[in-house]
Amino acid sequence: MLLDDSNILKKHSVMGVVKMLQLCIVEIKSTVLKDLLELDNSKIDFYLDSKILEIERQDYLKDYSLNKISHILENLNVTIDELKDLEYPTELSTIIDKDLSPDEYHENFDSIRATQTGLLLFFLSYYANELISFLESKKTSYKEIKASEYKIIDTQIVDGLLDEVFKNINESNNARVELIQKLQQLQIEGRDYSPELEEDFENDFRWTQWMVTVAILKLQIASVQNNYFFYDCAFSVYENHYEQRLLEFIREHIDASESDFIKQEIEDVYNPKKMRVLLHNKETVLYHKFIESEQKLNFSKNKKIAFLTEKLKNEGWVIKSSDDVYIEHYDRTIPGEIFFEKMTEIEKNENDLKETPGYTTRTEKQLTSNQIVLLLQETGFFAHPKIESAPKTKQSELISKICGLNAKNLKTKIENLDKKRSELGKNHQKDIDKIDDILNNLE
Repeated sequence: MLLDDSNILKKHSVMGVVKMLQLCIVEIKSTVLKDLLELDNSKIDFYLDSKILEIERQDYLKDYSLNKISHILENLNVTIDELKDLEYPTELSTIIDKDLSPDEYHENFDSIRATQTGLLLFFLSYYANELISFLESKKTSYKEIKASEYKIIDTQIVDGLLDEVFKNINESNNARVELIQKLQQLQIEGRDYSPELEEDFENDFRWTQWMVTVAILKLQIASVQNNYFFYDCAFSVYENHYEQRLLEFIREHIDASESDFIKQEIEDVYNPKKMRVLLHNKETVLYHKFIESEQKLNFSKNKKIAFLTEKLKNEGWVIKSSDDVYIEHYDRTIPGEIFFEKMTEIEKNENDLKETPGYTTRTEKQLTSNQIVLLLQETGFFAHPKIESAPKTKQSELISKICGLNAKNLKTKIENLDKKRSELGKNHQKDIDKIDDILNNLE
């Protein structure tokens, strides 16, 4: 644990530790809030006390206050808020961002080490106390802040986080424009391409992604306290806003029903690239490409999908997706196609199938739409003169009448027959192998 690592400055600079502490605080708070939702009221205080005790057992100086480092701040000509916000003058990087390896020579080693150690002791105490205060505030015995005061405090937190997100994204977007201009200028002047320019930008961009992701995670937590709605808000906030947003949708769309609203919501949830928009001080930013990892954000998204799917069933519809799945990011997958079917139609298809000898309910052994198309291809279905000359739309509609699957999705699978196998991925090859096995087992 960072609080208990006496050798931390041998591996990281003091500001590197501050960045890690800030990220850890966000993760711990998020975990605690999720745990509290699942606990009985009688167990909440015991749980929180155990967490506080775990922190206090760590080997750090508990009361290392701001006055202990006032001389350091004066020498550096910097405020503690600038250090906490990581917005200190760049010239200080040679002191507080410097990794001090004991195996290498460093000018002014003792002075820099004393400065970093003093700052480290303060920040360890500061963030430990912040976390303890947070845990104390969640106790059932904690004296609540008045509603009016609570709203003011949380609004300030939300505005501050939005300021941080906008600042980082705007700076990164401006840096991208400058990079393009520099590369174009090199081309105009006939000078050699400089890969260092792009490498520097990519390094800065990855740092911006980390900063924005941390801020969005903090905003997700703040959304619970302030009932603040945005794409990645906590599920409880989404649920709180559902009825009001439904009414607004119906007012704005003549003849629309709740099922129309739910379908739109599901499509939006599956389209973060378009929907990750923030509005603040009459400005908007798209922040999807600045999300470093979806892992922690997916919990809320999956709850929203489950909630909407159940509501859609109550309206007589079910959600379907194509077999294709696209990997946009190492932890971010997107269904190839989302579509909706009336439950009555599905039930009718199931009833028709039940009259077929040897019918079984749908299991993993039942063929997917892609496998059905491949099987029909192998058995000469598409070689029939009338079927071969028919447009793919008519072909897919005919197959849909046979198997009860979505015609639009089947048309996509038929179009895949004209593509090279290398373009369709490993799952397509697995489907081909499965059809080969089925046909071979007939012999």
